[in-house]
Amino acid sequence: ERTCRLLGSSRLLGDALRRQPDFVEALGEDEALSHEKSRDQLVEEALGNLTWRPSADERRVGLRRFKRREMLRIAARDVLGFASIEETERELAGLADACVEAALRSLGPSLPFAVIGLGRLGGGELSYASDLDVLFVYDGEDAADFRAAEKVAEQLMGELGGITPEGRTFRVDPNLRPEGKKGALARSLSGYEAYYERWAQTWEFQALLKARPVAGDAAVSESFAALIKPFVYRDPLPDDDVREVRRMKARIERE
Repeated sequence: ERTCRLLGSSRLLGDALRRQPDFVEALGEDEALSHEKSRDQLVEEALGNLTWRPSADERRVGLRRFKRREMLRIAARDVLGFASIEETERELAGLADACVEAALRSLGPSLPFAVIGLGRLGGGELSYASDLDVLFVYDGEDAADFRAAEKVAEQLMGELGGITPEGRTFRVDPNLRPEGKKGALARSLSGYEAYYERWAQTWEFQALLKARPVAGDAAVSESFAALIKPFVYRDPLPDDDVREVRRMKARIERE
């Protein structure tokens, strides 16, 4: 009965079940379907899924299969009534974190590097179709550090977003970064600080309200969180910014 409900509810789920037929047996286990996996548990499983694979191509395929299997499990819990919408969004965000962490570790960055989530990813409220809104931040100052960080960011986007016969892991959207599509993919901590002090617009500070460490170096993530705090949480909020927030709200409602 549960298999039929999944097959009848979504072509995407039907295709996932066809590729993962052994999951049908798990549909009879109420205890397994009732269990919400934590972010840490998903990260551990993702890493365990990749460490024994000898080549980059095999790790890439393994990560996509892991994501598809876990997405099927999360969707089954959702469709069959074993998880609330909040639990579903939280698990989807945890799955994204796990995939980003595993992909980043497989690249072995040569400098302290972190991924910060924004939007629905940062808020822990991911949907099935969500892109991953991210910022890439590193600890370094010279041109060599910048080139190394840019390479890591480019490779990570390819690892997660590249199309293969197994599909892709996640679409990654870095366009909320300083200067948008025209800006560097990765910035140093001091680079972010200089930008937010001189050029950032009100909407960029609002986007940072949902900033959350997703993967990579914990010390870099903590430093980034401390760096943005005085820009995001200002009391009182300047009058010009209050007017800009109201103008954006009116525009959104109008459009």
